[in-house]
Amino acid sequence: MRIALVILFLISAVTSFSQRYNIEIIGIKNGLLHSLVTGIDQDEQGRIWLSTGGGLCCYNGFEFKYLTTRDGLNYTRLTDVVVDGIGNIWTGSLFGLNMVRGNKVLSIPKDSIGEVVSLDKSSNGVWGLSNYGIFNVIYINGQLKIKRYQLPVPVNIAIGPIFQDRQLTDFVFHSDSGDVLVGYKGNLYVLNDSIFTLVDIDPAVYVNSCSDYSNGEIFVGTSKGLYKLQGKRLVKVKHSIEGKIDIFRFVTIGSQVWCIGKAEGSDQVALHSFNLEIDSIYKSIGIANGLPDIPTKLYVDHEKNLWILTNNGIAIQKGEIFTSLTTSEGLTGNKVWGIGYTTNKYLWVGTIGEGLTVIAPGKVYRYSIKKGLPDNYIGKIFESSDGRIYVGTSNAGLNLATYAGLDKGYNFSRLPLLP
Repeated sequence: MRIALVILFLISAVTSFSQRYNIEIIGIKNGLLHSLVTGIDQDEQGRIWLSTGGGLCCYNGFEFKYLTTRDGLNYTRLTDVVVDGIGNIWTGSLFGLNMVRGNKVLSIPKDSIGEVVSLDKSSNGVWGLSNYGIFNVIYINGQLKIKRYQLPVPVNIAIGPIFQDRQLTDFVFHSDSGDVLVGYKGNLYVLNDSIFTLVDIDPAVYVNSCSDYSNGEIFVGTSKGLYKLQGKRLVKVKHSIEGKIDIFRFVTIGSQVWCIGKAEGSDQVALHSFNLEIDSIYKSIGIANGLPDIPTKLYVDHEKNLWILTNNGIAIQKGEIFTSLTTSEGLTGNKVWGIGYTTNKYLWVGTIGEGLTVIAPGKVYRYSIKKGLPDNYIGKIFESSDGRIYVGTSNAGLNLATYAGLDKGYNFSRLPLLP
């Protein structure tokens, strides 16, 4: 499925086509406790936990279960939720912190921990940001243990009476590699030896969020696009739309980046997508083409579905973006028989009796018998471990495709049959 996603996005990079988004909307009528959804995480059983304006929701894919103040939560209007490494559910509120462990709910009042605005998981507890500063809470021997940290600047975080207008770019982040970072008022701080220090960054850049990338790097969403953390400084992530999106929140699925933000020259907050390996790709989804409301937070579940939280329910992007590609967009024919994707990021499309199309970033090559192809019936394209590309045909056996330069693309030579 991941290969299919890359292939379909590559098609979009070099052609124009019709598209639709496989988006499912979940709202109050589907069982959601409250339309305002502020946080999301998934436990090892696959259940989705949602912090909302009316309490905590647990969704198993078919039905919702709820936890409110009647069940022991210290407040129903929740700000965030995470699942720690041992399965405890943590959720924050203006009244402090809650931990759900089985049928038991433990709470830490705001007098001890403050008004919690952001959470992230740890192996046996949670990292949090509140108007009291940064804290780490662990569950050990039936007790909640708190360790507090301070930023080198005073923390002044307040959630106003209009909950939807709360600040979304102050955050705490615990990376897969164990690093702890805090974003506050556009600056980024990293924890070293129990002390938070400021990360070096251009004063014109405002930090909004952090996320892990597949290669182990920490990516940072900013007002000037996507950066990555290198030591104690931020470095731009190179891409064709570099700096053209004010990125509020983001996640990555392989090399695909999904982000909430404003595109250059636009005041609309929308969901944007681009691929770090296929440079010319860019997508945008807003209220006009699928979202129930302005997006506020993103999450990728165990099946690589994208959950988009909004102030009016949830949108779920399931699987890939579906595209259509025909002769109108450059194929040699519509009767597609074989398809392949090579390491140089070229898409190969073989047809029944109509030849072969090779789609490269920025260029399309079309081959038939008249243009050097041994046969117009192409059923298989295969790349070996040494990088050689083989094309299987119906009437001309197996052929080796040899790169002949940017203008021509490929030459094809028929391989002898085995004795």
